[in-house]
Amino acid sequence: MLGPGNQYRTRDASALAVFLADLQPTKRIERHTATFLKGIATTMLSDVQPMPVVEPVQAWGYKNVSLLAQTFVYAAESNNLATCIMEGYDSRRIQEILSIPDRYAIPLTVAVGYEYENEEDFERTPRLDISEAVFADTFGKPLVIVDSNDGDDDDDDDDDDAKVV
Repeated sequence: MLGPGNQYRTRDASALAVFLADLQPTKRIERHTATFLKGIATTMLSDVQPMPVVEPVQAWGYKNVSLLAQTFVYAAESNNLATCIMEGYDSRRIQEILSIPDRYAIPLTVAVGYEYENEEDFERTPRLDISEAVFADTFGKPLVIVDSNDGDDDDDDDDDDAKVV
């Protein structure tokens, strides 16, 4: 169930794009073809070279769908449409309403429409502070963004925090 901060977005949006991840991608090609392709890929990888990590199909599917959704959002935004990427909804109900087969999962949905004139009239959903999600060089090291127009011309290098100009 969407939290109260996003429920209005699904009701008011001009469109709600539902992105699906295929959890059984090998069903789209014949079994012997899949085995043949896997054999070629395995043979081409040498013991000398690093082996790629084979991820679970759900992780692989979600990553690919996320890239597609990102492109969709960029295209919508470039056409002056507002977007809101959402997760945390009742996937079972969406699958039932849209008659989506069980082999597909719903990693995310995107509400698409026009900007609200008074966005501040709606309750905001909680978000992490940027300092909890963006780091410099290594995990946990604060990223300090310095405005290049702040008039500070001293060249003191402070290695405690990374600076982006």
